[in-house]
Amino acid sequence: MAGSAASTHFAQNATRPVLAVVGASVAAGVGASRPSAAWPAALGRMLNWRVEVSADPGAGYVNPGAGHRGPFAALADRLDLARLQPTVVLIQGGHNDIGEPITKINQSVRRLIGQIHCETPHTRVGLVTVFATSDTPSRADLITDQAIVKAARQTDPHVMVFDPIAEHWRFPRVPDQLHPTTAGHQWIATRLTADLHAAGIPRTALLP
Repeated sequence: MAGSAASTHFAQNATRPVLAVVGASVAAGVGASRPSAAWPAALGRMLNWRVEVSADPGAGYVNPGAGHRGPFAALADRLDLARLQPTVVLIQGGHNDIGEPITKINQSVRRLIGQIHCETPHTRVGLVTVFATSDTPSRADLITDQAIVKAARQTDPHVMVFDPIAEHWRFPRVPDQLHPTTAGHQWIATRLTADLHAAGIPRTALLP
């Protein structure tokens, strides 16, 4: 089972669009049988894009994570976005910031999105927000999720928001009831493929 800090490269073909993923345990592949079965890799295969992942279980917009490679701003730095010039950056996380002051979360979300736009102005930014433990979110889950979404939309009116709580995502989970199984990772990748199309990512960029 995957679970360590991830800095992963998939589908290395310089002619393909680049998807950069910054995130926490779900982006790092926790719950998947192997890194190539985690949703970032599966999404890259579905889109036929090159994928670069910088993730650390326990990381958040504020939280540094289990490997102390975060928070997300530091994980984004590790990708060297100015060099990559990704078509899309997906930021996955928020669960690990539950309980942090809302003002601190707000500032961190704004700072990260501003950092991305500064380094790569033409990149679309998307957020995969809070995954709740089980299908029933707590009040703390909701407060944190809404704070992240509000700060992101105020910073970037064109940000793509993929919200597992608000959109009632249902997928197979491992026994901790937070992380997806391998089948759950595949479900997330399939969902995000459709959502990226719906969000207006140019179809020509999605073709082989």
